[in-house]
Amino acid sequence: ATRARRTLTMSLSSKRAANPVSSPPPNATKRPRGDNAKASAGGEDAAKPPEKADNGDALGRIFVAVRIRPLNAREREGSSAEHATPRFSALDGTRVVETRPAREDDAFDAAPTAAPAWEADAVFDRDDDNAAVYGRTAKSVVDAVLRGVNGTVMAYGQTSSGKTHTMSGTATDPGVMTRAVEDIFAAVAAAGATRAFAVKASYMEIYNEEIRDLLAPDALSSERGAFNNTFSNERNGVNTSVTQSSHIKLVNGPRGLTQVIGLEERLVTDSAQIIDLVEEGTLKRSVGRTAMNATSSRSHAVLRISVSSTPNPGHALSGPPRSSTLYVVDLAGSERADPNAARTKKLVQLKKEGSNINQSLLTLRLCVQRLAKASGEAAEPVGHVPYRDSKLTRILQPALAGPGRTAIVAAVTPASSHVNETYSTLNFVAVAKSVKMEARVNPTGAGSKTHDSEALKELQAVVAAEAIRRKSLEEEHERVLEEMSNVGARLSAAESRADAAAAAAEFAER
Repeated sequence: ATRARRTLTMSLSSKRAANPVSSPPPNATKRPRGDNAKASAGGEDAAKPPEKADNGDALGRIFVAVRIRPLNAREREGSSAEHATPRFSALDGTRVVETRPAREDDAFDAAPTAAPAWEADAVFDRDDDNAAVYGRTAKSVVDAVLRGVNGTVMAYGQTSSGKTHTMSGTATDPGVMTRAVEDIFAAVAAAGATRAFAVKASYMEIYNEEIRDLLAPDALSSERGAFNNTFSNERNGVNTSVTQSSHIKLVNGPRGLTQVIGLEERLVTDSAQIIDLVEEGTLKRSVGRTAMNATSSRSHAVLRISVSSTPNPGHALSGPPRSSTLYVVDLAGSERADPNAARTKKLVQLKKEGSNINQSLLTLRLCVQRLAKASGEAAEPVGHVPYRDSKLTRILQPALAGPGRTAIVAAVTPASSHVNETYSTLNFVAVAKSVKMEARVNPTGAGSKTHDSEALKELQAVVAAEAIRRKSLEEEHERVLEEMSNVGARLSAAESRADAAAAAAEFAER
């Protein structure tokens, strides 16, 4: 009997390893899918060596990475022993492995059940720092930007999964933003006198489907009056404000890609200036306390760095003129709404913010799914890709459709209490990994009729944008003059009443 029970147990375990669908996780609403949901570390596929990652421009698709953060204090202390054990871990630096707890309804199986593994270009565990993440994901994108290729690095995942830590980091472990700008200015210094560089930076957030300039001077908010909407944000006990300018517009550029017009763009000469710029904008970024995170980001933040370089006289061999843009994107995290929460003003606002965040992330997933279908072996027509359904996807259109280089860092939590959200993130990784895109150097100069035509279109776009900006400034100037005139009239009337009161007082004294 003992031998028969052992034989049956081994048979059940091998079936689960070979067919993960036969042992679904409890309370899972969405199963892993795609070619990347394969057998677990205990199956035969785990013994296969990982595919060699291509870090060059020949990769031909979106580079995807997964970062598994450590369990936080709430997940370690507020759960049962089963839930306090990490459920997801890294394997060989390219796979995410799930270890499922033993099923209570299986009397013959006292060991954890087999579960699928997800493949990515890079997987980071709880012991990996931001230097390791940057080195394997974003550095190649920054190098491409310095060669004249547009690049994007974005952090994706549920709320409280570690996205902002990956992008911003700490003083002792700088994040992707800091390391990227340090590499850019290291390249500027290495070029020496051979090339002349111009680096410009802007910082924006998408809050409730509105684009907000995080570098807009606060002093202007008092002058713009009804022309702008001013939002308040309390962080660490300090009340800061940021101005939402109605002149910030999304327009189609000469190559059909979306351009953001009206953002303040600052010329920077070293990495410290960009780091100060990011810190200035981060203080104005929308944050709030949620059930999962005390300082949850309530908006998508986008740092845009434009890098242009030209060969100095006598150094033509250093290469042609180059111009490219790097987008560093910290996406807000998806979250579940509590239908039983009290309808207080604060919770209503949080629910509205969460709804807009989830809707924009849903549009992002839909765009990626449509592009992935067109990139498959049996390529289907792309059809309509709904970039315009969200301002986030309109801004990220070049990052999704190319040409350029894109790296996505998907942050996940290993906790069993958030297993469904982790499944969702890993499924997104599996789909995004199949999206093909071409890395191509942006054309510059006027060496041919094609270049001349593109330059003319770009100049026309700049002229049109300048006309929009000038018209906005003129309208703003007229509003200010009208307001000043009204203030002057009220001041004159007040002075007249004061003179009359003084005269009456003097008459009464007499």
